[in-house]
Amino acid sequence: MRNVRNWWITSDVEGRKSRIDFGPKSKDGGFAVHVYQRVNGSPKKVATMNGFVNNDTLILEFTPWQCEGATVQYDMPHFMFRNISQTRIKSER
Repeated sequence: MRNVRNWWITSDVEGRKSRIDFGPKSKDGGFAVHVYQRVNGSPKKVATMNGFVNNDTLILEFTPWQCEGATVQYDMPHFMFRNISQTRIKSER
């Protein structure tokens, strides 16, 4: 049987020929992904995604960061798909 990790992250990035895939190795392992976005000409950290284990419970957190020049928009779930919602972070390039 294949060793299944707590999380497995895949990312498709424009300009790359292959995906970037990763995940923690240990059963208690976690991860942190930081997302940077150009805000008024400068790169700023706009979001963090953390996965961690707490008392055998897997927890996934997405945290948008407030920074000057960027707005965080929390969308209400779609009326047909109530279990799907989005968070958008907008800024001028």
